[in-house]
Amino acid sequence: MTAAYNDNSAAQNAGGKKTADIVAKCARIICKMNPEKSTFTIAEHGCATGVNSLAQIQSFVNTTQGVAKQITVIMNDKAENQWDVLQDTIQQNFDVEINDGLLHFVMVPASMYTGGALFPAGTVDVTFTNYALNWLSKVPTVFEGMYIHDLASKCEDQLKWHLQQHEDLSNFLTNRSVEIAIGGFLILGIQARNHRTGFAGWQGLSTMGEVKQLMIADGCPLLDCVDPEYNRSIVETLACVDTSVWHIVSVEEEWIECPFHSKFERGDISLSKCARQSKELYKACTSWLIADASEKNGAVYAQGVVDLFYDRLEKVMAADPTGLKASTAHPYHYVVLQRAKLTE
Repeated sequence: MTAAYNDNSAAQNAGGKKTADIVAKCARIICKMNPEKSTFTIAEHGCATGVNSLAQIQSFVNTTQGVAKQITVIMNDKAENQWDVLQDTIQQNFDVEINDGLLHFVMVPASMYTGGALFPAGTVDVTFTNYALNWLSKVPTVFEGMYIHDLASKCEDQLKWHLQQHEDLSNFLTNRSVEIAIGGFLILGIQARNHRTGFAGWQGLSTMGEVKQLMIADGCPLLDCVDPEYNRSIVETLACVDTSVWHIVSVEEEWIECPFHSKFERGDISLSKCARQSKELYKACTSWLIADASEKNGAVYAQGVVDLFYDRLEKVMAADPTGLKASTAHPYHYVVLQRAKLTE
């Protein structure tokens, strides 16, 4: 994610709020199971620049107040993450706790899929992730549009993406099973797809596919630019869970409204402002895709292609009188797993 993500991730923040409540529930169980415990470790995979990690960390701090003497917080994301922005975000919000020695932050740049176990075995009490597992480790196939969920559900591309998501999530769960202590918790916040209807939401990604085709027609080198996100159904998620390793504690699905489109529908903001705010969110999350594709295909000035792409995206969004082409609304899954004691 770019440094602008902190200021342009309202949709992700909305989906992640409930995770903070789940973190608190898991912390209470950990304390009850281990009444003498005073040092804890929590971890997040896909921390980005940190703004959507604050509520979960604060929730753990609040729940263990008076019990915890030290809490180690491990934050993992890809090496390309804006680690300096993350560091500033954490320091600004937890300065007192850090200086008092209560919180100790560790940053781990590595792939959560292919990096293996990233932390010492059996040391983590609660691990959580929000809006990270939708990003696959690689793009399985390239197609005309931008968003895999715009394609027919049983086409060859969909099958290959389905296999890739299964491999990635299976690897992720295997790695976390090493790190998390017996009885510890893994909270999966997953950008999802409705299993019954197949609806994946995030209409703005479909709109980005429209803009991609417009720019290709104008000669911009974006043929192989594809968003590497896959929104799992709950069936696909649970198919990766080894129940000899994990207890499935709970499974929930919620519909996350678009914060911009909702305001537009209520008359609180204009259509143009809805389009502009939505464009900034999509740009903060995906501008690197456009830049990479431009550079790979020989663009002399990749940033110029990026700026043009998102200018056109905003115009296409603003031209839709319903505002739906700007929407971020989507299903979201909360799956809580507890590390089981392996049977002999």
